[in-house]
Amino acid sequence: MSRPSNWPLPPDGIRYALPDSIVQQLARHPLSRDLYPRVFGYYPDAQGHRMRRDRHDDYLMIFCSTGRGQLDVETEPGTRQRFDIRAGDLILLSPGQSHRYEAHRRQPWTIFWLHFSGELADHYLEHLGVTPAAPVCHLGVAPKLLAEFHELMAPRLSGNRINTLIHQSLALKELLGYCALQRRRQDEQRTGAFDLDTVHTFMQQHIRQPLSLESLAGSVGLSRHHFARIYKQMTGETPIQHFLQLKMQHACFLLEVSDRQVQDVAQELGYEDAYYFSRLFKRIIGLAPDHYRRTRLQH
Repeated sequence: MSRPSNWPLPPDGIRYALPDSIVQQLARHPLSRDLYPRVFGYYPDAQGHRMRRDRHDDYLMIFCSTGRGQLDVETEPGTRQRFDIRAGDLILLSPGQSHRYEAHRRQPWTIFWLHFSGELADHYLEHLGVTPAAPVCHLGVAPKLLAEFHELMAPRLSGNRINTLIHQSLALKELLGYCALQRRRQDEQRTGAFDLDTVHTFMQQHIRQPLSLESLAGSVGLSRHHFARIYKQMTGETPIQHFLQLKMQHACFLLEVSDRQVQDVAQELGYEDAYYFSRLFKRIIGLAPDHYRRTRLQH
């Protein structure tokens, strides 16, 4: 198995390696043997993060949700290429690809990462349109995509129960399928006049702050009325509704992976009034924050 980095974890960071005995069970089980996780993690605001591997034994996926980074990878024998990574980029490396990557010094990335294996892993990469020569694709930072990555991080809270990890294997398949769909959407958007991904990246970069309709419209140089109309035509919801969903999904993640008080989670997302935050959370998620945390920890 490829060695994960020993980079010091920041607050709310995750790095979790499945025991070899569990990996062997996943590799044999009919519901997981075609695609299963081995090591996974989440590095928020990863200042100083860097990694180098001359030998790579499994598949590696890195998704950058905010900030920037850089990848240097062997795209074919004797040939290397450098990629500048930005928010919304997905890196997928095949076994055997020598590589180096690091966070940007002034704008360090926040990344989800996963080492995985499986009999059908090559086919999933092919479906995504990723090859050793073109290992980076842009997906944007849509809330559903971030929710899928958060879901992959959650099973560590339930220990190494095989049923939970089979569910994680199924979630990995769903995630890669959604990534392929999202990539096609991004390709379609780039041919149009309205850059939806710029707006979603702007939302993700300001997830800890309040945002007005005017500031969102300004991110793509439009008036608030024109922006709101076009955005709803494209997505079926208002920009503020979308931004609030993004905030509450990040709140869900913080409640799952940390023992922070609800008031602290509220402040992390720019809400000084914890009661207002709790009411908003319940309206969007369907459960109060404390109830949501208890429910998730039972799974």
